[in-house]
Amino acid sequence: MKIYGIAKEINKVHGHGDTGTEFSICRQGPYSSGEFPPFFKWKNEAEKWLKDNEIKYGKIIIVELNLHD
Repeated sequence: MKIYGIAKEINKVHGHGDTGTEFSICRQGPYSSGEFPPFFKWKNEAEKWLKDNEIKYGKIIIVELNLHD
C-alpha cells in the first residue's frame, strides 16, 4: 500500500562538520513547533493540499511511502 506525505528540504550536519541537504517529513512552522503535515491515500490529494497551504520557507515536495504488513 502506498501513501503520500509532504517532505521539506533541510540542512543536515554530518560528522566532522560536513553539511548537506536532505528531504525530511517534519513538523511545520518556525523551529518545528507546529503539527506534522497530513498523509494522503492519493497523490492528487497531496498536490491539492500543497496548493491550498502556503509554505513560507523551504523547498517542499511530495514523497511516496510504501507500507508493508
